[in-house]
Parts: sequence; structure tokens; C-alpha cells
Amino acid sequence: MKKIKITKKILLISITSSVALIILVLFAPYPIYIKNLDSKPAKVLTDEQVFEYQQTIKERYPQKAIRPLPYQVKIDELNIHAKSAIAVDFESGCIMYEKNSEEKIPPASMTKLVLMYVALDAISQGKVDYTDIVELPSESWAKNAPPHSSLMFLGEGQHVTLDELITGLNVVSGNDAAVAIAIYIFGSVDECISKMNETVKGMGLHNTHFEEVSGYSEKNITTAKDFSIFCVNYVRKFPFALQKYHSLKSFTYPKAHNLKDGWTYERGQREGIPIEGTMPITQKATNLALTKIPYADGLKTGYIDESGYNLALSVYKDGQRLISVTMGGPGNTATEGGMLRAEDAVLISDWVYKAFSSVPVGKMESVRLKVPGGKSYCCNLIEVCPENHYVLCPNITDENGNYYQLARKIVLDEIKDFSVEEGNQYGKVEYYYGSNLIDTTILVADRTIEKGNLLRRMWAKMAEK
Repeated sequence: MKKIKITKKILLISITSSVALIILVLFAPYPIYIKNLDSKPAKVLTDEQVFEYQQTIKERYPQKAIRPLPYQVKIDELNIHAKSAIAVDFESGCIMYEKNSEEKIPPASMTKLVLMYVALDAISQGKVDYTDIVELPSESWAKNAPPHSSLMFLGEGQHVTLDELITGLNVVSGNDAAVAIAIYIFGSVDECISKMNETVKGMGLHNTHFEEVSGYSEKNITTAKDFSIFCVNYVRKFPFALQKYHSLKSFTYPKAHNLKDGWTYERGQREGIPIEGTMPITQKATNLALTKIPYADGLKTGYIDESGYNLALSVYKDGQRLISVTMGGPGNTATEGGMLRAEDAVLISDWVYKAFSSVPVGKMESVRLKVPGGKSYCCNLIEVCPENHYVLCPNITDENGNYYQLARKIVLDEIKDFSVEEGNQYGKVEYYYGSNLIDTTILVADRTIEKGNLLRRMWAKMAEK
């Protein structure tokens, strides 16, 4: 009997020792795990992993040119003459003001901005060059243009560069220039129209379509909202065009070097005929807002009977750019219509800069997110926003008349299922102006982390308690 009791005691000691050993093996590394979980940085991604992540973000979270204002403000009653209007903060993309912005109206000569976009794009790709001398087909001669066309006065045998044609297209809204550019770059007007429609479709402008390149057709159609999206994309891609073309207040053509062989500037001034393009003509820019608003630097006017008076406007003041589009403006004469259109531009501009400020906040550094129970300890969260990130703040003050400070608050999700997936949201960044939440961005994982082994998951559960 005594021998059996000793055996049981040894067995009990052995079992106890084994359990203790198992506990030691299982839980001795636990403090190290917790320390690493709380502080060990995420591994640096390879170039291939970074590229894969960037592609995921582009596909899942495409950046929109414009978006609704993310907070409510009291909108002043603006007595806009135009039937349709929209005002957008270029930096943040926020819509600050709308009036019937989705009403379909012919863009008239604002169409030429889309032609400029595809022309500048062709130049940027090296297909053509600013200095190219363009042979003018008869379809582009001023004398062959439709009645009442806006013209830069192209004529047979002139020597004109592509750069000069683009200038005349914008400043004096030359329909003749539109035809010359379309045929030179794209081979035909029809091919150019196809390219223009392909371009706006690629921007998601489903209420915009073109039948011809200069804007005289009422079958060209768009909305103020669609065209504001186009303008934001245009200025983002070709910002230099504002100073190079859209800010010019007058244009003289033809100059001496443009005249056809056998003509001189003096002869042109003495004997020339405007419609033949044989004498110099100086025309003021059609955009009166350039003289009415000190900080205006573009973009384009438009008018046909079916559209009324239209204007795509750009204003840059104190580091903040306004893009506005007004369409369907009234006017019994060109003078009256132009003045009322400019009045709308001034009213919108004055109100926007009084009501809002666009504040640069930059793109935030990555945020570490621990992943309890995962194969890796943590991942990085990346803020989904433009590289040049701005927040649109309302110009409101506290009881002492002082403006509030913009503050950023990071809110992280708690990981419950031991894993994260690349591109999924696991947090957000809240932007406060005083106590007012005025904008929110999302934080997404820069990598996938799968569930860890049973031991890691046990440790994660223990850490919760």
C-alpha cells in the first residue's frame, strides 16, 4: 500500500510540474508580446506593397472634384440674375452656394474651355507644340464663319502659331480659332468633338455633351454643376493657363508677322478688310469680371440666344481660389447681359470671401494601429485626402469677436477579430472649428494582417480583461 501512495504522489508532482511548465511556456512571453503590441513599429512596406496600396486607394476612394459642404451654414439670400449658379472652393472642393445647378443649359462659348483642355493635353503629350505654325484650312477663315460669330479674324495665307490660336480662342472667343485648332490637332472637327465628349465622360459629367467645338450650337449641353467639376479638373491639370491665357484683358490680331505674304502692317492698317484678316484688330476680353474683380484670373464667357449669358469664373484671393459657374443670365443687349453677368460674379465673389476661409492642413502622418491577435503587431493607418489638403472653415467668431482655431482629433477603431484588411477603414480624423465638427476624413489600413495563431489570440483576449 505504501508503495502505491508514493507512486501517486510522484504522479501528482509530475502533473503539477508539467502544468506549471505549460503555463510558463504559454504565458512567460505574454509581457513581451504586450510591450511589442503597444510600441513596436510596423514593418516598412516594400515598393511593390506601396504601389499595391496606392492602387487600392485610387480604386476604392476616388477623389471627387467637388462635394457637398460637410456642415450646415445659413446661406445669405443672393440676388443672382442667372437662372443657374454654383460656387465651389477649389482647394477643398466644397460647394458653397447653389441655385438650380443641375438645370441643363447650352454652355455656348464656355465649350471652348473643353477644346482648350484637349488641346493643352495634346501639347503636354508632345503630339503638337505651342510654336507650331498652323496652316489654316478654309473652314477656319473668318469670312466663312457662321453669322454673328466671335472671331479672332483668321484669313487665307496667314502665318499663325498654335499658341496664338489658343490665345485668340480664349480671350476673344474666336470661333474661327476653334475650327483651326480642332482640325490641326485632331485631323477633323468630328474627331475633336469625339475627344471632347470622351474627356468629359471620363470626368463623370453625365449631363454634358457636345455637338460642335465652338459653342454656337444649342445642341451642346451642360449644367452649372457639371461645368464646375470640369473647371476644377482643368485648373488642377493646367494651372499655368490662368495667367498665360485666361487673365489677358485684350488681344490684337493679326500682327505684322501673321499677315499673309505681300502684306505689311502699314498696308493692313491702311487698306485691310477685317473679315479678310488683313488688318490689325484689337478686341477686349469678353470676361468683364477681369476688370470688375481685382483678383479674377479667368476663365470663360459664353452667349447664344438659347443659353443666355454664361460665365465660368476663377478668382484667387489670400490663398483661396473660387470657381463659380453662372448660366442663363438675362440681358436684352450684349452690353446689358455682360454687365449683369459681371454683377453676379462680383456678388458671388464678395459673399464667398466674407463667409468662408480655406485653411491648409496638409496630409497627416500615418497613425499606428495595434492589431491584437494578428500575425503582425500593428499596421499603419493612412488618411484618405488630397496631398494638398484643405478644410473649408466658416468665418464665424466667438463672443469676443475672435476667430476659432482649427483642431484635429483622431478616432481609432478597436480591432476585435484579430485581423485587418488593406484599404479598409479603421478610424477617422475629425476637424473641429471651435466646438463645431466641420469635416471628417477616413483612416485606412496600409496592409493586410491575417489572424495570428491560437496563442496570440489567447494573449489578445487576456489583454482585453
